[in-house]
Amino acid sequence: MVQPETKSTAQKLVEAREMVQRKQEVIVKLNQRIADQAEIIARRDEAIVKLNQRIVDQAEIVARRDEAIVRRDEAIGKLNNRLASRDEREGRDAEFQTLAHNSAEGMNAFFQQVDDREIYTQFGLAVRALMDSKAVPLDGVELLDFGTGPGLALKALIGEARPKRVVGYDFSENALQIAAAEIPGGQFGVADIYQPTAEQFDLVLCMEVLEHLEYPERALATLVGAVRPGGTLLLTVPQGRLDRSRYHVNFWSPESWLRFLEREIGTAGEVEAGTFAKMDETVHRNNFAILRKTPA
Repeated sequence: MVQPETKSTAQKLVEAREMVQRKQEVIVKLNQRIADQAEIIARRDEAIVKLNQRIVDQAEIVARRDEAIVRRDEAIGKLNNRLASRDEREGRDAEFQTLAHNSAEGMNAFFQQVDDREIYTQFGLAVRALMDSKAVPLDGVELLDFGTGPGLALKALIGEARPKRVVGYDFSENALQIAAAEIPGGQFGVADIYQPTAEQFDLVLCMEVLEHLEYPERALATLVGAVRPGGTLLLTVPQGRLDRSRYHVNFWSPESWLRFLEREIGTAGEVEAGTFAKMDETVHRNNFAILRKTPA
């Protein structure tokens, strides 16, 4: 009977050494993989740092650009005022001067008759479309239109809606006479936009008025005060970069308009601002703002 061969101590030692060597090779490869992964992680972290720096740099660029836009808009406004002053110095007739036009006498003269009713109508329809898109209700509300003029824009804006009450204020008696004829059942009267109103309303409108005023911040305080808690204030003004009217005192770009609102309205409620186009145009020639006043 043949006995199985037994490994000598020397053979066993060789095999053990080979096993240890293979384990060491595996460990070396594992350590190399760990080192490679660490290098990948380090490169990724470095890329993240660079990306974060680029984001910071871009934010600084955007901030500087916004500041430059505001400074440019302020310069444009000052230039427009200087041009208006130059026109006055050059002897234009008083009826065409900004302050004279914006006075009660100037407005009464202006509204002796309305030559182009369609302009008012189309603007009212554009504001109504804006209100519908922003879910500003008309049915069942007590509504004040401050600076209503001849009431034609307000009439178009109301359309088939059924507000509970319609009130219009202006300082032109001629304009108010036209408005009363256009909107039977409306309540129209002379009022000073710089003085607080005697009552509050669910919805207050002030369309294309603030640009005419020397003290728009005072007028805005009146308008905010006229809104009931939980009510809505809707404002529109021309877009200052496109506005060239000699009758205007204030020229707000979309950016400076938002800054004006944030500064003057404060914490009265939630404000949304933007631009909109008239019904027959694609160019956004007007700024708007909607204040949803904080409920009591």
